[in-house]
Amino acid sequence: MVILAEVHPFEKAISVVGAIALGIVFCAVFFTLLGMLRRDGGVNRIKIAGVLGEGKRCNVFLGSGKVYENVRIVGVTNSSQAKGGFPWELHGMMILEHDDGRHTLIQAKLIRSIDIPAS
Repeated sequence: MVILAEVHPFEKAISVVGAIALGIVFCAVFFTLLGMLRRDGGVNRIKIAGVLGEGKRCNVFLGSGKVYENVRIVGVTNSSQAKGGFPWELHGMMILEHDDGRHTLIQAKLIRSIDIPAS
């Protein structure tokens, strides 16, 4: 014959509250990890289907008359991806990569036109 011990009401309440708390902790960890996976670590790449793709070289003409020849548009700066204090003046700047590996950041509003040679 099995004798069942009666469960104290406090233990019943703790088991219910504990299950709810454990569920909340699990959801918090799950959605934090999911957000980390979705977050883009690099710069925003600029691609225009059929025109400007990965590794495509172009000439960038500024309104001042300066020309950046044979550069690759790497992307744009984005303050929402930066941690810490990101100066507002650097938000939305185009990142150009030269043949020798140098990078130049210019304000996107200064660009007058972009010439993409036929490949």
